[in-house]
Amino acid sequence: MWDEGLYGGTTEYRVLRATSPRGPYADVSGAILGNGSATYEFVDPARGADVSDYFYRIETVDAATNAANSTSLLVKVHLAFAVGLNLLGMPVDLTDPTFGDLVAGRAWADAWTYDACSGGFGWSSAIPSDASTFALPKGRGFWLNGTAADSMTLVGLLPGVSQVRLCAGWNLIALRGFASGVTVQSVKASTGASLVMGFDPAGPYHVRSLSDADVLAPGAGYWIEVPVGVTWTLAGW
Repeated sequence: MWDEGLYGGTTEYRVLRATSPRGPYADVSGAILGNGSATYEFVDPARGADVSDYFYRIETVDAATNAANSTSLLVKVHLAFAVGLNLLGMPVDLTDPTFGDLVAGRAWADAWTYDACSGGFGWSSAIPSDASTFALPKGRGFWLNGTAADSMTLVGLLPGVSQVRLCAGWNLIALRGFASGVTVQSVKASTGASLVMGFDPAGPYHVRSLSDADVLAPGAGYWIEVPVGVTWTLAGW
């Protein structure tokens, strides 16, 4: 049988960990024998409360000792925010996309996001005292009003190739993933965007037009105007 593109069937798994999506990765689990179980589990001790960022891959080994890595990463990263307005973005596919769960216990006063593809009003908002909050899918940008410098912990998945759907008009989006060197010029070339705007604490509406040479940052939010709907495809890391 084939497993992760290898012949002979999986005989063992290994969990690899790094502090950067591009590695280097180290084996932190040792061999987890492929014994036919429906599921396998590995707990990385003390990493849940660790303030460091971690990226995990699964390595499979077949009967012929060929090895292959998973095409997606499991991610645990921290997204920091400052006092006052922040324009942030969701870089990963969250295990739980409910915004209220993501920021529970954090220092914030209100937050809102915009979905250009919703077909309706588009805006959604949240406050700490209201249990009814919006979902925050991967690739979505959002505004957050912080009451103190703080951070939220993001836990989710990231594929090697990421896609963000843009609809005609303005879109509030994020760089999905942790790709480096993604310039405004490359975004325009990939999507046909006419304008890309980023955060500016002093500018009108707290945004400014970005130059073609500006580089998009993981975890930041952006406004992108496109003339027609398009799917933006880019590397996840």
